[in-house]
Amino acid sequence: MKTRDLHHKLGAIALAIGVLSLSTQVYAGDPVRRLLDLQLRKGIITQQEYDELLAEMDEPAAAAPAPAARTETAAGKEAVKPQDSEKVVKFVEKHEKDGSVKPSGLGWTSADGKNEVNLTGRMHFDARVINHQEFGDSLDRDAGMMSDRFTMRRARIGVTGIFNKDIAYEVQLNGISSNTNVVDTAWAAYKLDPAVQFRMGRFNQPFALETQTSANNIDFMERSYLHQLAPFKQMGAMLNGEQGIFTYAVSGYQRDFDPQNNFNGLGPEAAARLTANLASAFGASGKAVFHIGAAATTGRQTVTPTTATQTGSASTTYETRAPIVSFTDENLGLNNVYRNRLYGAPPCGTQLAGAVCATGGYGLPASEVARVDRILKGLELAAAYGPAKLQAEWAQIDASATSNAITSGGVAYTSAMSGNAKASYVEFMYNLTGENWADSYKSGVFTSVKPNSPFSFTNRSGLGAWQVGLRYSVYDASGFGDNNCTAITTAGANAICNFIDGQIVTSTGTTAGTRQYQIQGSPKGNTLTLGVNWLLNPNARIMFNYSQTSFDRSFLPVDIGTLRSNSKVGQRLDVFSVRTQFNF
Repeated sequence: MKTRDLHHKLGAIALAIGVLSLSTQVYAGDPVRRLLDLQLRKGIITQQEYDELLAEMDEPAAAAPAPAARTETAAGKEAVKPQDSEKVVKFVEKHEKDGSVKPSGLGWTSADGKNEVNLTGRMHFDARVINHQEFGDSLDRDAGMMSDRFTMRRARIGVTGIFNKDIAYEVQLNGISSNTNVVDTAWAAYKLDPAVQFRMGRFNQPFALETQTSANNIDFMERSYLHQLAPFKQMGAMLNGEQGIFTYAVSGYQRDFDPQNNFNGLGPEAAARLTANLASAFGASGKAVFHIGAAATTGRQTVTPTTATQTGSASTTYETRAPIVSFTDENLGLNNVYRNRLYGAPPCGTQLAGAVCATGGYGLPASEVARVDRILKGLELAAAYGPAKLQAEWAQIDASATSNAITSGGVAYTSAMSGNAKASYVEFMYNLTGENWADSYKSGVFTSVKPNSPFSFTNRSGLGAWQVGLRYSVYDASGFGDNNCTAITTAGANAICNFIDGQIVTSTGTTAGTRQYQIQGSPKGNTLTLGVNWLLNPNARIMFNYSQTSFDRSFLPVDIGTLRSNSKVGQRLDVFSVRTQFNF
């Protein structure tokens, strides 16, 4: 009702000004013409009425009364001044969209212009063909990760907007999630000033340029190994802003929706990021980007030990262990190409009679979390000029983990591990159709590229935007130890190393000590990815990626390869993938 009333009021004002000006000749761009145009667009007058009014007002000016007769009342006061007419026009134009659906049809603005609601969503549908012949074939229940497959990578729907002009918000639900909590992001931000904003809720924590870039706008189908170290989306609070060439963000957060234990009270982990676009400092803003940045996180997280029915050494083995650091093949061809874990239930003993017990028999209570202290630091660099962009990042994580363990005799003690892992990438992207990367750089992040000539299926017009890119990405977790277990029959067949106090456990008996952990897969790996992207328009994109991954050490697929399966020891993986993407 309020919306309708405002429309009527604006229409009445416009008509009043129009009537008072009927006797003047109308020229393009004058206040009367602009008011009539607004009335026509808002449906206050019809096209026929619009044409008739213009015809009347286009009559010769000689037929019009004298100006004094039009602008003076009986009391001799000026009724309507030209500047008043201009003010009314500006008011109507400013509030034209208030209380109405936005032109896109995907949002609304309140009648007073203070509140907005916008629909947002995305769908990423993938197809992958995986060459895993080096690793063989397996009928293991987890072997689907190496299968050629269709995947609904993302399906999200939500709202964004503004409350009372001061508070921005976003809520997105994830339709593709193994977590029972389907909230992807949910936050509100107090916009005190562009240089000072305060956000709270579940949002992307400030670390790494690639991680800050929306999945709708990343250069390749999947982010690099570096992203797998980042905290990504977590619950917390953040102070952030932009001043001149700089952006900054400082946050405190917790992992997961409901951690079992916050060791340091509210927000047991913290993150900070600082960036600068030096191109602006040299007067090249709008033409080039020279982005530099640094970020770090620190704090303590919790990891819940999990029980699995396969260790890779035999199909009937049970274990309860806490994963600390792990990597997945960059193009999702194989899970857990590397992982290290605090040791859990013995890989031998009561569950597998007759096997050699090299670790003495102990377990991690699944009801108690492992404590992991982490320090993560990273550097960012991106240089772009016109359609060309070069981007690189580096990160290192230092982690130490402890947890209670129990010997086979029921004696409790502390098990621990520590080390570091690194990840980095360098990539080159080129817009074949000439789009300028500087146009998509905002607030320390690259946003969507807008095609110079959007493609239309209906009109068969436009090329869209075409991109080609190449990325080289590496990970190195050898700082936790090398899984050189070739001399051990059972573990060596699966490249699984068990450590006690930093020493590899042999197959000849137990090893003294309490700092017990395990390494699986290859401590080092690299992936070369070639990408071709077709951006049909700002809302649709088709991506083609081919990736080749090489590992420093051969290994059986983790959680798939066993002595009784058809899996083989492998050292290379090739993946071809295609994505069709729609977002709004």
